[in-house]
Amino acid sequence: MLAGDLSSFASRPNVRHTPFLYTSEANSTSHRAILLGVNQKILAVNQNIVLDKLPIIDRAAFNSQAEGSAPTCHPDTRVDLLHQIHEWADQPKTHAIFWLNGMAGTGKSTISRTVARHFADQHRLDASFFFKRGDGDRGKVTKLFTTIAAHLISAVPSVAMYVKNTIELDPAVTGKALHE
Repeated sequence: MLAGDLSSFASRPNVRHTPFLYTSEANSTSHRAILLGVNQKILAVNQNIVLDKLPIIDRAAFNSQAEGSAPTCHPDTRVDLLHQIHEWADQPKTHAIFWLNGMAGTGKSTISRTVARHFADQHRLDASFFFKRGDGDRGKVTKLFTTIAAHLISAVPSVAMYVKNTIELDPAVTGKALHE
């Protein structure tokens, strides 16, 4: 096509133009698909870069091999408390944290696993961390946030670029004390 023909070409129906780019609607759709694929690959690369830099504890998730066989509440037990937790989670304008407390051995971990299982089954749980006294890093808070960040990146890949940016701004951030 000659340069003089561009004005008639650009005025045709179903042809979009931007400076230096003339495409038909059919080509535009394929270009969008290609760009979407490239964007997804960039997200995957960001995700892998970040995950490689995060010190995590694999066995801390509620559904890890270490926790997977741990008990959940028996049916028809703790009904009122579980209902209260579910109601709290369904309220968009409520406190960000539900504080479950009690004496040792009263079932806090069992209740927490039950709640985690419930929300995971509904595809509403993106991360979890179960502490366990005497189990190395699971008994400490040092890798809590990096483990939660890794779980979030796996569940929501677009989070990776924010974590990556934070690590690039301060490469030592993953090893800092909590008060920093």
